[in-house]
Amino acid sequence: MRLLPLLLPTLVSAAQCSHGNCDALGDPNANHYDLAVSLDQAGDYPGSLAAFRAAYKYNPSPFNQVNVGVSLMRFAIRGEGQHHLGEALELLFQAQKSGLAHAVSNWKNLLETCRLMRYAVPTKYHPKPDIKYQRKDLLHQRDVPPAPPLPRVALSELTSDQNGVYLERRKPFVLTGAMAGWRALNWSLIELGSRWPKAVADFHPFNMLEKESKSLYLTRFSAGLKQLTKDKTNFDGSGRGPQGRYLHLQLTPSMWGEVEEQGEVPQARHWQLHGDEWMNTCLEPELQEEYHIKTHWKILIMGTRGAGMFNHTDSLRTSSWHGQLTGRKWWYLCKAGVCYETIAQPGLSLIHI
Repeated sequence: MRLLPLLLPTLVSAAQCSHGNCDALGDPNANHYDLAVSLDQAGDYPGSLAAFRAAYKYNPSPFNQVNVGVSLMRFAIRGEGQHHLGEALELLFQAQKSGLAHAVSNWKNLLETCRLMRYAVPTKYHPKPDIKYQRKDLLHQRDVPPAPPLPRVALSELTSDQNGVYLERRKPFVLTGAMAGWRALNWSLIELGSRWPKAVADFHPFNMLEKESKSLYLTRFSAGLKQLTKDKTNFDGSGRGPQGRYLHLQLTPSMWGEVEEQGEVPQARHWQLHGDEWMNTCLEPELQEEYHIKTHWKILIMGTRGAGMFNHTDSLRTSSWHGQLTGRKWWYLCKAGVCYETIAQPGLSLIHI
């Protein structure tokens, strides 16, 4: 691995001087590169970094930029702090734009080092894929062709003859008017966190857009909400993925019963939006709770902007209702080669197969 340059030139302090090199570090005509290499070979890594910084300060070329970046990367590799990777990323990211082979090579080495050390690489350094299909509402573009909008059916027309295919849930569609008056539309995260603070939730700090970035952490719900909404999570620096965080709370029968009793999801809702009654005839209460948890029968899903999941098929062999309480969510659904898409808005119920 050849040493190369980066960014953010830093003035050399007296504490970085060694072997009587302070005068040389401040001399714009000195051979800072040779000095840096000799200090590195002598094991004086702070002194070597200071000399590389001086070389870059007086001659801000891509070559000198890479040398600073690689020197910082080696500090992290030696276990002297992952914080060095942040500056190294900026330096090598800028240097590789020059197209120099050694700059490009070391940029790739740095990305691999970050991956192995589970250091979260900021989104701005991720390679920009060549996306053919763009959607202005998406933070992270998905390269799939435009699809026709999901059919919409008003609740008052669901039982009409022409809508039999939707009444029987044989095709995905958006059901409008079914969530009118739901108090759950006014839920706040603070309220929910205080209601079920000790419930176990699934937290995905690195998004779920990539199959390789499915890091899942179990957390208490109230703690997970804090991680979801704070500027930086406790997991920053321990992994990477596209911007966006997910938090999943599985609702047990008792939790759902509480929601219904308080009228947040009315018990008197349309019969199509019920689906648990069969359990009362064949499952004891403790088995019902186990069934809910193991099948993800009812989930409260929360996410930040950009949160999403790679295209997948749910393991549960049945259809599902999805009620959008707040925010917006883009859906792209396919079956037997036929695809639809829509952006769910608060108050819409969505069924998918």
